[in-house]
Amino acid sequence: MKRTISILISLVALASCQTRIKPLTDLDDNQLHGKVKQMLELTYYYGNVDRVFFEEKTKASDSMLYIFDEKGYYTEAVRLTPPDEDEDEDEAEQTPRKIYVTRTADEVKTTAYNSDGDILYQSISKLNPEGLELTRTDIFKKDDDNIVMNSTYDHKNLKREINIEHKDGSKQKNVLTHNKKGQVIKGEFYIGSENELFLTSICTYNSKDYLEKRERKYATYSVTTTYEYEYDAQGSATLVKEYEDGKLTTTKKRIIEYY
Repeated sequence: MKRTISILISLVALASCQTRIKPLTDLDDNQLHGKVKQMLELTYYYGNVDRVFFEEKTKASDSMLYIFDEKGYYTEAVRLTPPDEDEDEDEAEQTPRKIYVTRTADEVKTTAYNSDGDILYQSISKLNPEGLELTRTDIFKKDDDNIVMNSTYDHKNLKREINIEHKDGSKQKNVLTHNKKGQVIKGEFYIGSENELFLTSICTYNSKDYLEKRERKYATYSVTTTYEYEYDAQGSATLVKEYEDGKLTTTKKRIIEYY
């Protein structure tokens, strides 16, 4: 179920321009401008586990180094945070330590490895000539699970529909609506063969076109997440603060190097 929810929420990532939908770069998705070469991101989690909030931490919970090509796409990500002493062995084995991305005109392949160098999962996306994702297959090695996602695009109404099927036959459907700037403004997430509406997400953006607020409405409750930023001279976000229903839950501090 955790993976299902993660996929439902994490697939809010493609955009439109005028009456055509176009793909965003990884720079766009991470509030970065200019020719970014690499970004060291330190993440501080203050709580949101089972909606229980904790005090502010002074030590980073996670640190990741992201490497970008000159077109603004990931080529590599490395987790620099040492394994947590409280992690059990199985959890540690399932934590990605290195992620490599290769990209051609019609395919994107992502491979994640654990600290032993074993492949945890692979994701293969097939693209159309515009660079839009048509199909994506996620292969989870340890769980022996495959997830296949097929996308169709309604350029007139700036909508993308993603139909998802797991190896066990379970299904999901995501419908994303974009604005004319290419940002997702609404997400509708369905689950099960009866297409039961599981989650509705509404997004608004600030004057720099960065995500400012996300309202998520579930069947029995809702969550409002707001974002605050600090910027460098290029306009990239060097500090991102995330609040859940007014409570600070995450801070991301970034050290950015440009080409």
